[in-house]
Amino acid sequence: MGSPSFDGTHLYDHADPRLGYHPDWHSRIFNYDRVEVRNFLLNSGLFWLDRYHIDGLRVDAVASMLYLDYGGRRENGFPISSAGAKTSEPSRC
Repeated sequence: MGSPSFDGTHLYDHADPRLGYHPDWHSRIFNYDRVEVRNFLLNSGLFWLDRYHIDGLRVDAVASMLYLDYGGRRENGFPISSAGAKTSEPSRC
């Protein structure tokens, strides 16, 4: 289990492994619908801007964040909603 679910619940990722696990990168996927996740990501970025005075942040793998079927998840039994392959809600901070 490790730190992503230290108390047995999924804190920052999806409980459903089809949503919460990225097979290409062998990593967990943030649940952007949770306020805690958005706050964590926003505050992490603000920390780097404030502490290290960086000019900007790079966000990589945006397509993986936006599309539910990215990386072949559709073939792994992932259900795609009638709205298409995009995630249900856009990420907002």
